[in-house]
Amino acid sequence: MNDAARPAMGLIGTTLPTGWTLEGEIPPYEGRTGATFCVGYIANRNGERAFIKVIDLMNAAHNRTNLVESLHEATSEILAERAVLALCHDKKMTRIIRLIDHGEYEVPAFAGDPLGRVHYFVFELAASDVRKEVSFAKNDQILWKLRVLKDVALAIDQLHRGGVAHQDIKPSNVLLMKPAEDAGDHKLGDLGRAIRMNASGPFDDHVFPGDARYAPLSAWYGVRDAEWVDGRTSADLYMLGVLACFLFGGINITQRQMVLIPNEMKVPDWHGTFEAVLPFLINVHAQVMEEIEQGLPDSFRADLFAVIKELTHPDPRLRGNPRARARVGRPPGTETYVSRFAHLVKVAELKKSS
Repeated sequence: MNDAARPAMGLIGTTLPTGWTLEGEIPPYEGRTGATFCVGYIANRNGERAFIKVIDLMNAAHNRTNLVESLHEATSEILAERAVLALCHDKKMTRIIRLIDHGEYEVPAFAGDPLGRVHYFVFELAASDVRKEVSFAKNDQILWKLRVLKDVALAIDQLHRGGVAHQDIKPSNVLLMKPAEDAGDHKLGDLGRAIRMNASGPFDDHVFPGDARYAPLSAWYGVRDAEWVDGRTSADLYMLGVLACFLFGGINITQRQMVLIPNEMKVPDWHGTFEAVLPFLINVHAQVMEEIEQGLPDSFRADLFAVIKELTHPDPRLRGNPRARARVGRPPGTETYVSRFAHLVKVAELKKSS
């Protein structure tokens, strides 16, 4: 379908029913895991600027053979994301991007067409994202990077306490709310792939609904434990570890490990069990950890290495804080990483001020 013919496209200058005027379109980036029927805009209302995600159903209807199923899938994703965002707002999750408003708008050019209506989400506007701002020099941006990890760990902890697993944590979804890199104000965005513990959603049956490039290796082998801890929160912690590797070395640990796995054991050629391939994955993980360790800043190497090793363990049943895992219910210890990164931030602040 021609994008120009979609209701969500070409809306610059439009004022939505809630008073927001769309001023500019944000082009999609490579690797985006959000729905293909979403278009991003910068908007203004009485001097307040915001990011608006505009969603139409026409693309879903025209690109699938089963109209009813495709529309159900699209609307389910919209309703699920709205419910998660409302939950985050109600529980005052301060490290999750804030939903300001939402609504529907009938695009005049499609008047009378039921698929000509768009749904939109209005979010607070971020200044940038981690993917755009990071430098990979060994001793560059140390304080800022630690603040990013502390804020993302807190965001994950807030979500997990609220019964939500993000499932799509990656550099482009970590938002800088202020231009200054040392401001220490970062939030997680894009909850379109999130899964809730106590509510059904469109991605419940997915082994891993987020960007596969950042997925745990267990997900590549089709493994998702039925338990919430090993199946969902463990994956979020893995992505926190992936983020740390990216920030302090520019390495995507998932892709680096996949390169080192023997060809006969790679997906989709491997037909054995995950338990059989796990020892090899642990060995590959150890090799990559040696590479990661050398790229960490000298004064924080031991602490960061210990955290990253725990967060990215190939076995989802062992991933996380070992002491927390030994407790009843085997929690991953998400809150302990908040305090550990907060401690490293304090140390970095003292070093910078001295």
